[in-house]
Amino acid sequence: MTSNIEWDKSHEENEISQLFKTSIYIMNESDNNIFPLSAEDEMIFAAQSFIEKIISCINLDKQQLISLNRITFALERIPEITTGIDIEVSISLRGGDENSSEMRYWQVHLSDIFFEIRSGGSVYDKAVGSDTIDGYYFYAETGGHLSYNGDVFAWLDEAEEAICLNPSLRIDDESECAS
Repeated sequence: MTSNIEWDKSHEENEISQLFKTSIYIMNESDNNIFPLSAEDEMIFAAQSFIEKIISCINLDKQQLISLNRITFALERIPEITTGIDIEVSISLRGGDENSSEMRYWQVHLSDIFFEIRSGGSVYDKAVGSDTIDGYYFYAETGGHLSYNGDVFAWLDEAEEAICLNPSLRIDDESECAS
């Protein structure tokens, strides 16, 4: 049986063109929901290693452990975002006296808008005053913005050493699902 339907080639090309434009729009729209990273990026590895070292070396309460497991899950999902996630994990060391002192910190902050790794600190000398210490900095936003300075593996080495020195630990979990 032969069909009497004639194909309108221009109509078919128009449908394909519309489908292609729709696919591009959907792909571009979804780019706003991913980080400009791949799952193998060294920044993700460094952040995961930092969290794992904290879990293995610091005595944690139940809520801290829940938050650390939550951020670990979200890190494993990158480049995809985890909707509602907003956790900052930082350690700090302080030393000195009223005449001179130093503070250093290492931090990972992950939300559904940005992913940040940083370190820094400050020094104080009674005769001179205080000054800040710039450390490593990495920042990625969903949708494509990415900036960093320094060596993430040097950051990780310093952070892991600090974890072994009994640092102060701060976990701020503002995730939508945090209790």
